[in-house]
Amino acid sequence: MAQHQKQQTSFRLSDRYGLGGLDTPDWPRAAEFIRNLGEYYVLATQDNIGTCMDGRPGSSLVAVPNGAGGALLYAIADYLASDDEQTAHETIARSISSVYQPGSSLRVHRDTHAQGQGAGCAAADKIGLVFDIIAKRSKDVQDLIGKLELGGYVMDEQAHPQIVARAQSGGSLLQASGDQLVTYADNCLASFEPSGGHTDILQGSHCEAAVVMNRRHGTTLNRSALAQDFDAAGKQYQAFNIDVWSFKPSAQALYPENTDMQQRAAMAMLYYNVAAIMALCGADMTVVAVE
Repeated sequence: MAQHQKQQTSFRLSDRYGLGGLDTPDWPRAAEFIRNLGEYYVLATQDNIGTCMDGRPGSSLVAVPNGAGGALLYAIADYLASDDEQTAHETIARSISSVYQPGSSLRVHRDTHAQGQGAGCAAADKIGLVFDIIAKRSKDVQDLIGKLELGGYVMDEQAHPQIVARAQSGGSLLQASGDQLVTYADNCLASFEPSGGHTDILQGSHCEAAVVMNRRHGTTLNRSALAQDFDAAGKQYQAFNIDVWSFKPSAQALYPENTDMQQRAAMAMLYYNVAAIMALCGADMTVVAVE
């Protein structure tokens, strides 16, 4: 692919931030993979979040921005940013109804081996753990945001206590299982597009070799090209991709007439995505900031 001159920085999460079990694999091409990630970004077809950050095969190939949970991220941000007390179903319906536009892509996902009340989407299945990290380790979340040089994007000191307090309270979103959260979102999307196809079914185990915080405005990861170029013994190595630049337009879509709530929601999206990475990834996962 064409060379891109903009810089990227990378580092390992370390024990302080990496609380999960997914690490950069011991793989001969790992350094090359990380070094060249910035070359795999293409123009996005919309400005707001449309699909999940999950890199496994089976996701939509439409080049729309990625964030934890895809369409569910709007409901999570709405809950963290507001004081409204609604059921999980009502929160999801309200948020998706606010941001949906004909022709746009809003999706959620499951996977082929989810069991019980799980959906196979960690942003939904582990929402309690992610909220717990925001509530109890907010200083670590803030410090990791600073380490990634993301503070200038959506940080608002007045919004911080609101988001932490809402994460502490848990509320209706934690009363629903991951399976229920994805089902509610899919049903809401189906009311706008009865033809279906709102839920991707991801396949196999995680082969993400890095987390990318993409700050390059208007772009998203070309997953198919990345997988094709870094296929090793049947493993198509991927990345967790988070299009940080998209949080502001996503929050504007959620609260089109309220600039204060836009700021809160964008910050809530950033907190949730960073905390989700902390929950999923281990000390040896590499995080890359692309700009």
